[in-house]
Amino acid sequence: MGHISTDINQGALPALLPFLIAEHGLTYTSAAGLVFASNLVSSVVQPLFGHLGDKVEKPQLMCVGILLASGGISLMGFLDNYWVLFFSAMITGVGVALFHPEGSKLAAYVSGERKGEGMSIFAVGGNIGFAVGPIICSALMLGIGMHGTVVFVCQGAVVATLLLIKVKAIHAAAMLQKTAAIGLADGEQKDNWPAFTLVSISMFCRAIVNTCLNTFIPLFWVYVLAQSVTAGNARLTVFAAAGAVATLLGGRLADRIGFSRVIMICSVASAPLLFLFTFNRSPLVATVLVAFIGLAMSGCHSTLIVAGQSFLPNRLGLASGVLYGLTVSVGGIAAPGVGLIADNFGIPSALLVLAFVGVLALVFSALIPKLPGDGIVAPALRGDKK
Repeated sequence: MGHISTDINQGALPALLPFLIAEHGLTYTSAAGLVFASNLVSSVVQPLFGHLGDKVEKPQLMCVGILLASGGISLMGFLDNYWVLFFSAMITGVGVALFHPEGSKLAAYVSGERKGEGMSIFAVGGNIGFAVGPIICSALMLGIGMHGTVVFVCQGAVVATLLLIKVKAIHAAAMLQKTAAIGLADGEQKDNWPAFTLVSISMFCRAIVNTCLNTFIPLFWVYVLAQSVTAGNARLTVFAAAGAVATLLGGRLADRIGFSRVIMICSVASAPLLFLFTFNRSPLVATVLVAFIGLAMSGCHSTLIVAGQSFLPNRLGLASGVLYGLTVSVGGIAAPGVGLIADNFGIPSALLVLAFVGVLALVFSALIPKLPGDGIVAPALRGDKK
């Protein structure tokens, strides 16, 4: 619930831009700068907050993060000065950065032996938040007006309060499950930085592909397949829905057959699917490919996060901050470059570049060492009475 409540604000911010442009006469560049401010602050600060969370246990900061994320977006409906709007967007970014590392770390702990399934449930909360944020924002703007943004801080306050009531119990349960979730207690297992680096690069490659596909799928439908804008946006929904389903199923599958196998299955499937999508010109086949690409790209998302945390057992907060924070910024930084390729050589050329990035993801995924105990089915999953 906390993850949904936090990422609703991230999803709502881009949807708020057209209304801010109409209300205050902002330029497209100025409006895009608000999203840039939020994402940049969130991406850069998340690893720092994760590192601090490894030093000092403060799970209550998750609640503060939810309030800041929702409060920042709510203020934007009441402001008319651009730089104050810019600062409010930064507040939202700080709130997002506060929540994710601690939330991800606790999700790993309390999942116990079923850490794949637990992390997939936590991760899909972000998918839901991003999906419903624009819907809620549009409904509020059209039904209430700019001041309707106050609803965001109201929902944030409710969820933050519920989480605050339970946070001590959640933290206590996390400490009890800590050994089961990570394999060994802190200090008994060394951090494996080379392996974590491989996981991070693999995540970065996937972030680039996912971010750029979210941009180019509608454009591909309109300018390459000669279909309507509505049809293109519908396929974007297919891509997002397939990704959410894959996130849930991938974690459960990893608990049963092993994290390394799930990572490799998804990586091996992604690259050829991206090449097929690039050269296909049938709208029907392209729709099927979009669904399967969404499954393959997101099927190992939560699995890679668990792997990264497992390789840094003494720095779970830092690992979570990097995998949740920096991956967003890497995808966003790469998007303009891929767009430049599309401007100069066409959309199929840009998609071809993404296909090769998918090959890079496969290469680095193949180099990730096997996790300790990977592939051993937990007693709870085998159905053992014990």
